[in-house]
Amino acid sequence: MFILYFVDVKVGNKIKSLSIELILTINPLITGFKDGIALVEAWEDFMNEQKATMPSSLQGGFQVAWNIWHWFYVQRVLYENAIMGISLGLILTTIILLVSIQNIIISLLASFTISMVTICVIGVIPLLGWKLGVLVSLNMCLVVGLSVDYVVHLAEGYTMSKHKDRKSRVQDSLEAMATSVYSGACTTLGASVFMLFSQIIFFFQFGIFMFFTIGFSILFSLGLFITLMGTIGPENDTGDIKAVFGKLRHFVKNRNTHCVET
Repeated sequence: MFILYFVDVKVGNKIKSLSIELILTINPLITGFKDGIALVEAWEDFMNEQKATMPSSLQGGFQVAWNIWHWFYVQRVLYENAIMGISLGLILTTIILLVSIQNIIISLLASFTISMVTICVIGVIPLLGWKLGVLVSLNMCLVVGLSVDYVVHLAEGYTMSKHKDRKSRVQDSLEAMATSVYSGACTTLGASVFMLFSQIIFFFQFGIFMFFTIGFSILFSLGLFITLMGTIGPENDTGDIKAVFGKLRHFVKNRNTHCVET
């Protein structure tokens, strides 16, 4: 449904331009970029079909919608950049965990936990009725960095344990890190609460993101990650990078020795 009216520009008795203006009933604030871009392309196809039947003097016609059409493409770019930022963050997090903790299994389990936190925080966005915008896209890229802290502390406590079995390692990790992790989460959650009363949209949304990110982080760190470590966490030197490379070097050395003897 739309309203149609004509506007023309005359110079003397000659019409220099003619525009047909339509008021569409779509709301760009609630229309997703996929539906929006499909609508833009549909109008563009309609324009091309109409121009094909017009004389050459009218072949230069075009269609435009001020402050609407371009916003759908901006939304697509924001969406792609947010996905790229989150993906790069998770990849870099895994690499850094692998280098710092030096255990493949622990690094993968920690990255999996961080991924779950990220998914939950992203799931909050539609529940709050928010649409993808500049601020939301920016905050989404910060989720991985904010959620990695508590998992890293618990993973480090597990790695630094002197015991070899996973149950004792989990106990050592909780005894060494749980109090500081929980206290840090409480202070950050408390700080984010004050931002919820801000009148500035950026600080308000950032406070929401921080609150849910830290909340899910502490929940998954002390819940999911510790459960995974207590269930399938590495024991002895399993997954240790140094041990893996040591065994690989020993295997290659023995193979070369066997080849020489043969």
